Amino acid sequence: FQAIAAPIFKLLECVVDLAVPIITARIIDTGLSGVVAADKRYVINGCLLIVFLGIAGLAVCVISQYFSAAAAVGFSSELRRAAFSHIHSLDFTTRRALGSDTLITRVTGDINQVQNGLNLFLRLVMRSPFIVFGSVIMAFTINARIALVFAAAVPVFAAALFIIMRFTAPLYKLAQSKLDDVVGVTRSTISGARVIRAFGREDAELARFASSSDALARVQTRAGFLSALTNPLSGVIINLAVIGILYFGALEFSVGSITGGAIVALVNYMAQISVEL
Repeated sequence: FQAIAAPIFKLLECVVDLAVPIITARIIDTGLSGVVAADKRYVINGCLLIVFLGIAGLAVCVISQYFSAAAAVGFSSELRRAAFSHIHSLDFTTRRALGSDTLITRVTGDINQVQNGLNLFLRLVMRSPFIVFGSVIMAFTINARIALVFAAAVPVFAAALFIIMRFTAPLYKLAQSKLDDVVGVTRSTISGARVIRAFGREDAELARFASSSDALARVQTRAGFLSALTNPLSGVIINLAVIGILYFGALEFSVGSITGGAIVALVNYMAQISVEL
């Protein structure tokens, strides 16, 4: 139930988010069409409607987050029980071949990763595509020419993210194996603490742990560096797109083909696409 309810409420949140820029455009074009002729009642009613939509969006967002978390935690709990039971059903040879450190990591860290991934998936599987494609569609309903900027920016942005993910995914996979090594060294050191002290092997064990820990740190640092490129790269693409919207919007505005409020709405839709991607 939670896995179905979470995307549904997230979809309702998307509808609210897509409606706000249109309402803002109408407030600017209708309520603030002139300093003297400004319709204060229309502006106030529009602002109250935006506040109401904000509260409604917050409510459905909280409900969606709750269902996403409940579904992810419930699934990970059942998966952890099943994995632990399956490990006990394995014969000694298989367990020895897999290694205790690998089995410990699978039952703890890996399942936690699955839990976080499922939580994010339920929260974003409906929201991100709906917001991105919904914003593009809304842009075409406002002005088809300027919407071509959206049609060009979204594929470029998606391609850049795909390239970054293609390089970082193998690194994160390698980091998992390095984490197994760290867990293995830690487990062997703790379980054999008396033997290590008896033979004076403390320095050797510290060096062994430092070596495995440094190897994990190097892989995670490389992956983090590549992932960190997402923000500046996305910022460049989105800002260029906003410049395009303002430039072509000014040309359309000069001939009366678009209003100021519509230009503001287009910029808001591009900002929403930036956040989702």
